[in-house]
Amino acid sequence: MVIDLAVAGVLRRVVFEPLIRRLEGRGQALVQRAARAVDVVLWLAPPGSQAPPAPAGVPRVLLPSRGDLAPDDVGRLRPREDPAATLARIEAVLCEVLGWRPEPWGPGHPVLFDAEARAWAAERASRSPEARRAALAVDLEVERAAGVPPLMGP
Repeated sequence: MVIDLAVAGVLRRVVFEPLIRRLEGRGQALVQRAARAVDVVLWLAPPGSQAPPAPAGVPRVLLPSRGDLAPDDVGRLRPREDPAATLARIEAVLCEVLGWRPEPWGPGHPVLFDAEARAWAAERASRSPEARRAALAVDLEVERAAGVPPLMGP
C-alpha cells in the first residue's frame, strides 16, 4: 500500500507494505497462541450460518442463536427475551463439556484459592476416611487451642 502524505507542505510517498505484513504476521501469531490455549469453542450460530472448524483437538459446541430471527425454532438462544435461560444453557454446556460441577461450591466444601490450599486438600483427600476424621479432630483441637472460633455450632 502506498499513500501520499502532505507533511508541513511537503508531499511524501510512504510505502506501508512492510509494516502491514509485520502487523498481519503478529496478529496471526497471536491468534494461533490463543487457539492453543482454548478449552472449548462455543459457536453461536444464527439461522442459516455455517460454523468454521474448531482448532484441532478442541471440542466445539454449536449453539443455535438469534431466536428472534427464527421465532418458530424453540431450541435457539434468546438472550434478549430470556437472558436467564440463555445463561443457564451456556453454563450447562460448559459444565458438560469441561466436566465441571454445576455448583462449584457447596456448604461444607472448602474454597481453595491458592496452590498450597489445593495441595493440602488433595493430600487430605488421598487419606482413608478414618485418617481424615483423625486429622480433622487434630485440626479442630489446634484451632480451639489457638482461640479460633468455630465456623458452625457451639
